[in-house]
Amino acid sequence: MNLKKKLDMIKRRVWNCTKCGNEYKGMSACGFGIYEKGKTFFIGMNPWVKEGEFDYGRGISILKRYFEEWDYDDFFFDNIVKCQMPGNFKPGTSHADNCRVHLDAQIHILEPSKFIIFGSYAARNILGRFPFWEETNFNNTSCYVLPHFSSILYPNGMREKIYYKKLKEIVLC
Repeated sequence: MNLKKKLDMIKRRVWNCTKCGNEYKGMSACGFGIYEKGKTFFIGMNPWVKEGEFDYGRGISILKRYFEEWDYDDFFFDNIVKCQMPGNFKPGTSHADNCRVHLDAQIHILEPSKFIIFGSYAARNILGRFPFWEETNFNNTSCYVLPHFSSILYPNGMREKIYYKKLKEIVLC
């Protein structure tokens, strides 16, 4: 079975999951990107969802724009929590725990060459700590923890330039 089919099976499991309650049903989405082993795996907090697919908010749109400028499409992006929280409610540890089996299955299938974790919520739920801008190890793989990319949306044009310069160094090294 090819990787895309395996990832689609996980997507169906996520779509049908009710561990966190029925109010999340239909508000779930699994990752996007390149379905090949050895890609960089970006992990965020939880998705913006529209009709069961990622809805690219401003932060992800900016991130994707930078990848296009770098001519870099060697990535897979997903979240530790697979459902959009109703009313933009911040997910709790139990939400991440309930979704962990799906994330672990994706990691097993894709065997990423590198992890980039965005934000303190994702880092604390995956690594148990928040080592900003540091290289660390996750699943015997190089891992970097960065501020959540939505932080660059706040006023300070220089912050965006510095953030993506550093991200480019990490991703393309």
